[in-house]
Amino acid sequence: MQEAIDAVPRGNQSPCTIEVRKGVYTERLTVPRDKRFIRLVGEDPQNTVITYNLSTATTAETRYTASAYVFADDFQAENVSFENTYGVGSQAVALFVGADRAVFRRCRFLGWQDTLYVNGPACHFVPQPLAATDANHCAAGRHFFDQCYIEGHVDFIFGDAAAVFRDCRIHSKGAGYVTAQSKTYPEQTSGFVFDRCRLTGENTCAGVYLGRPWRAYSQVVYRNCWLGAHIRPPGWSVWNDNHNHETSFYAEFQSEGPGANPAARVPWSHQLTAEQAAGFTLPDFLKGADSWNPGDSK
Repeated sequence: MQEAIDAVPRGNQSPCTIEVRKGVYTERLTVPRDKRFIRLVGEDPQNTVITYNLSTATTAETRYTASAYVFADDFQAENVSFENTYGVGSQAVALFVGADRAVFRRCRFLGWQDTLYVNGPACHFVPQPLAATDANHCAAGRHFFDQCYIEGHVDFIFGDAAAVFRDCRIHSKGAGYVTAQSKTYPEQTSGFVFDRCRLTGENTCAGVYLGRPWRAYSQVVYRNCWLGAHIRPPGWSVWNDNHNHETSFYAEFQSEGPGANPAARVPWSHQLTAEQAAGFTLPDFLKGADSWNPGDSK
């Protein structure tokens, strides 16, 4: 699959579709920053799999463990699985997105801890440990996940991005945390929105938190989501006893299911009104200065 990416001309400025046949592709995939407008289309997400198995036990940092890297803006993927098979016990990323205007439709993201790492175009570094941009100062990229499946157990959707997950299944494979968002300053256009998603779980023991604040201004909103019984009544957790939760924004709007328990939520979280929730909808939440509408990205 990397050979197909390599065949796209550098400086590409026109849509380029790469059709991927069913198969397990055991390789590390990189979409370089100067190869925009690539559309990766698999035959079906169950049987079109990009996979590798690095972790922080074998590399220098979490960001060097990914099975696939997307650095190019305007990237799209459909019907493809991104997988890290390392297993439990260490951070192991399936996909790192360091780009803007990325769209994923009917894709699967498979792993345990730190499965899906979403960031922005300032976070441009090579997969192996060379000098890299400080992750604390990355520009927030905009990403849209439509009808996707994402699994893990600890912080398995994380990073500093403006990302919307619509009609996705978010599956916890053990006790832990769904999100670790890392918005770093109040004015930054960064945050995760889960819209009409279904949260399920297995082997979760004491349960799962909706998120914990990796950085001081972390922002996560669940809109019209169905929450399974594995979601802990408090909903949200602090981060290692620091004070990030005091300046973070964690909220729900019309959660449903056995895990929906607004009366038991931590006092520093929010239950939104319809007017407040309207600020976290497409295309407004992701439009930016260029009025991007990922619903038009087909």
